Amino acid sequence: KRGASKKTGDGAKRAKTTTVESLPTPGSDDGNVPRLAGPGNVVLPPSAFQFCVISKGRPANVPRMHALFEGTGVRPTWIVGAGETAAYRAAGASDVRVGGGLCESRNMAIDIASAADKGKGRLCVQLSDDLSTVHFCESRKECSMSLAEWRRPNQEDANRLAREATEHALTPVGGAQLLEVGMRAPKLKLAGGYCTANRGFALRQPMWTFEHFIVGDFMVIDCRQSKTKGVGTAAGGEGDGGAATGEKEDCAGVSVGPQVVGPELPYRPTQWWRAVGDSPVTPGPLPRFDEGMKLKEDYDLTCQHIATYGGAARSNRIFVKAQHYTNEGGAVAVRNHALEQKTIKHLRRKWPGVFQDQRRKNEVIMKWLYRKPFLHEDVVKEFDGQKYKGWVDNFYAGGTSWNSAEQAGDMDLWHIRYEDGDAEDLGLAELAAVLVPPEEGAAVGS
Repeated sequence: KRGASKKTGDGAKRAKTTTVESLPTPGSDDGNVPRLAGPGNVVLPPSAFQFCVISKGRPANVPRMHALFEGTGVRPTWIVGAGETAAYRAAGASDVRVGGGLCESRNMAIDIASAADKGKGRLCVQLSDDLSTVHFCESRKECSMSLAEWRRPNQEDANRLAREATEHALTPVGGAQLLEVGMRAPKLKLAGGYCTANRGFALRQPMWTFEHFIVGDFMVIDCRQSKTKGVGTAAGGEGDGGAATGEKEDCAGVSVGPQVVGPELPYRPTQWWRAVGDSPVTPGPLPRFDEGMKLKEDYDLTCQHIATYGGAARSNRIFVKAQHYTNEGGAVAVRNHALEQKTIKHLRRKWPGVFQDQRRKNEVIMKWLYRKPFLHEDVVKEFDGQKYKGWVDNFYAGGTSWNSAEQAGDMDLWHIRYEDGDAEDLGLAELAAVLVPPEEGAAVGS
């Protein structure tokens, strides 16, 4: 048997984050957006964006959300729950649409943006109704170097860079303009900011990465129609059908990974084992939110975009603040342990090996580049005439890696843990014999 996986991390102290009280007035630094966009990058006007606030049961948040747009000339569209239109209009919202569940409302925002400007489409900016700040963290050291010169700092140096950085408070318009710039060169269709408020951790990453989670509190989805080869279009539009068909720029310099190969398997994962920067497998429509989900829908959309377009643009210098768990209404009204666990299992079925355990309760870590095939999948194996249920607890890459262009070798092992507490390691052929197909998972379960 193989030993437990090694612990990772540099042991550095967690970076202290700048408090909101010490930051500039919201939106006061939008004048810096053209400079922050970088040389040669022209920012798009506000009219190129469709701003949609996804809300339910929170009409009291309208004035505060509108205050974020002060001075931009923009008033967002509000997509709300059934029977709530009058309350939102009374609170000051002028453009109010009735959506449905969370993902139905998010998909309505995509439809509104796709139909805008006589079907030419706009960039859809989806915002949580409890968004409070948007900031850009400008590192002075990065200003004097090119991307090729950038080197990953250790945690101590990153903390220092964060303390010395200049914080720019932006409106949602300024933030969206900067995110669009990051989507432009790699021809991607989804962009967002860093997933936490920790500047020190973020500054250990390059300014842009293309394989990480895009949080749904503030995301930009490109719904514009395009006739340009190699540039995706929204569903139902003209052009190449919604995905790149020509040669695509490599976002991360990672070679293509294969679909699952080897011994005959009882089923195959629903998605290709793809690396960031790969060309799409087949042309398809603009990804939409999975309407079977009530939580963590942004994780799923991020995976869809990486699988379809080869990446999602995350700015590791843009930070947003929103209430997730304490604000009444919205997803908080349905969030509970059982639903969280059901949603996590759904994500793991849909995107095998991508979602790994997080230390915090009911949370996961998305690791696209370091995904572990068949992680958390159900198994049933017979011992001495009796069947035991279990699951894939870990994966150990052997002579060949599933993150490379080579197929899995005989040395790759899957660690299986059974319901009676016993455990063993299996090779791919052995695993193939005991895997439970997804449609049987509900009956077998773990």
